[in-house]
Amino acid sequence: MDINQWRIALSVPESLVLATADKMERMLGLLIATETVCFALYFLWLVRYSRRESNEKQRQLNVIHDIVDVEKALFNAHEQEENVVTALEKVGRMTGAEHAVLWLPEPSGQSRSYTWDKADLRQRLRLRETLVAEIYRRFGDGAQEVVLSAPKDFPQALKPTDESLLQSLTAVPVKKTDGALAGMLAVCNAYQEQRCVDILHSVSFSFGLFCQNISSYLLMKWEGERDALTGLYNRNRYERDLEELESLYRTSLACVYVDVNGLHELNNQAGHQAGDEMLKTVSAQMAALFVNCRMYRIGGDEFVVLAPDMEADRVQALTDRLEAALKARGIYISAGCAWENRVRSFAQMVRTAEKRMYAAKERFYQHTAFDRRKPR
Repeated sequence: MDINQWRIALSVPESLVLATADKMERMLGLLIATETVCFALYFLWLVRYSRRESNEKQRQLNVIHDIVDVEKALFNAHEQEENVVTALEKVGRMTGAEHAVLWLPEPSGQSRSYTWDKADLRQRLRLRETLVAEIYRRFGDGAQEVVLSAPKDFPQALKPTDESLLQSLTAVPVKKTDGALAGMLAVCNAYQEQRCVDILHSVSFSFGLFCQNISSYLLMKWEGERDALTGLYNRNRYERDLEELESLYRTSLACVYVDVNGLHELNNQAGHQAGDEMLKTVSAQMAALFVNCRMYRIGGDEFVVLAPDMEADRVQALTDRLEAALKARGIYISAGCAWENRVRSFAQMVRTAEKRMYAAKERFYQHTAFDRRKPR
């Protein structure tokens, strides 16, 4: 080594160098353990979150599936009304309710209601009309839902008659596609009220379509089987009922064949409006006397009454009263009756009644004072 080349060697004791190694190792182990625990917790949270999200998505899919089932059930419910109860059952199960009700007002002032009750219940719930009317009034005022969570929430005047049956009620309005109020959909004794409201709103559109369909269906049915002038059944319904004759009576059946005398002459002399008024008067008097009977206008001035399970003397007495009541108003009819306890041939029974009607008509026109076919 040259004189100007120096080297200095320094040494540090091993104990001093490694004095903190154990501490660092413990800290590193603690850090790894902490990271492992955090990762495990994160993994568990992720699994739980994924499961919760999966369950929520599955619940939403189930709700959508149930809503589709409700739509399917209501698709042709205007023709098969038992499907309405099927749809209400699905709504009841979706909401966990014990009762489900669809209430529809009718133009006549009456109401139509469909009800589903949970199968294992001993008693069936029927809502008071005053309660239903009050809820419906609120919907008419613009309310979007009515939630009565407990018996104490019910207005005092509308308290349920048996509070043990009705603990809560959730209702939403049912509207037609044009926004017109058509009825109300309600469930009783359901859980998770907010979810219940959401579900009811989700299916209310389908029930609204049902209301619209049944209104159109009943109107078409009315027009198809009712006489527009008198409101009695028309010939279409008459011929259809003949095919189901056995279902019209249990012990006996009577046929009353009625012909209005002088309709043609009255139309010629006073106009068709006068003739129409006479026919409406005859039909109204028939309806007032022959209660719970089938009445048909089968021709221009011809009517048929089918009186089930009525004694022959009673049928003849009502027919005589009909003639007398109309005669007092200046209207004359000819009527013939036929009665059988077991109808062997309905066509023959009608012919018998018609034959007797023509005999009465012939007797009527034998009196020249009442013969409207002759000029006055």
